[in-house]
Amino acid sequence: MKSILRKKISGSIETKLNILIGFFLIVIFIGAAFILIENNKKSLTERLISQAKSFSQLSVGPIIETYELYFHSGYLKFKEVMLKILELNTDITRIQIVDTEGNILADTESLKKADVWQKYKPEEEQIPATLKKNLQSGQEYFVPHPQKKGLIAEILYPYFDDWGKYSYNVRYFISYERVENDIRKIRIQIIIFSIGALILTIYLMGRGINKVVVSPIKEFQKGVKKISEGELGERIKIKTGDEIDSLAEEFNLMIERVQKAKKEVEEAKNVLEIKVKARTRELAELNQTLEERVKERTKELVARLGELEEYQQVTIGRDLRMAELNREIKKLKEEIEELKKQT
Repeated sequence: MKSILRKKISGSIETKLNILIGFFLIVIFIGAAFILIENNKKSLTERLISQAKSFSQLSVGPIIETYELYFHSGYLKFKEVMLKILELNTDITRIQIVDTEGNILADTESLKKADVWQKYKPEEEQIPATLKKNLQSGQEYFVPHPQKKGLIAEILYPYFDDWGKYSYNVRYFISYERVENDIRKIRIQIIIFSIGALILTIYLMGRGINKVVVSPIKEFQKGVKKISEGELGERIKIKTGDEIDSLAEEFNLMIERVQKAKKEVEEAKNVLEIKVKARTRELAELNQTLEERVKERTKELVARLGELEEYQQVTIGRDLRMAELNREIKKLKEEIEELKKQT
């Protein structure tokens, strides 16, 4: 069960590394794509505003001159020229001619709707109060965009004639639709490119990781398995020049030390067995000698005991004779005494 678990863990290292690296690459690519899109958006927006400013500066003269020349005498020509000027910059969606009092004298929106002079009617629109304040200054004015911070929605550009007289202003309306469309296209291109680059990078890094990390680990695992099965002569051969290489070398050194220690243990075991056998033999011989000595001593003691018993019997017999002698001596003494009395 443990072996199967180890195989599952080692087998999933490549997948785990690929997922982890893929996640970081996705974050990096998304961040890079976002920065690239924002930079492109900023660049395109700045270019659009710069072009709009240049266009307003260059076109204000032709517009007022066309107005003074054709508006009252040839409306259709004025309409034609104004619409052509408007087409020169697609980011300018509307142009108005405004006098210094804030009255709208001409409007391209009205020009688009009117077919003949009699049908032309300026849009009934009031100039914003903030814009009216700048009509008398005679300086260009950039109206901030109400929704997009840092951008301008309109340009109010004054017109001075050759004698320096200030009578008109031209109002340009700026559209950022082209930039948004360009950014949308760029975003799609970047996403497609990023996905392709991400897949290719993950694939190449996966192969690199498999070669540099996973394959050495599998080789290391294979060597460890053989060693765990008892093949202590096996050595792990990994030449990667990194930590895995160092780990394999240290592991090989450890196995050499284990092998040496095992050999020393076996030698010590053999020596101990020889010593035990010799000691056992000595004890057996000693035991045999002791048994023989005990037998001899037992014989000696038995013989001595027999002698003592014989001596005891002799001594007992002698004591009995002495007692009889004493009785006889006593009897003889009594007889002598009686004889003395009789005599």
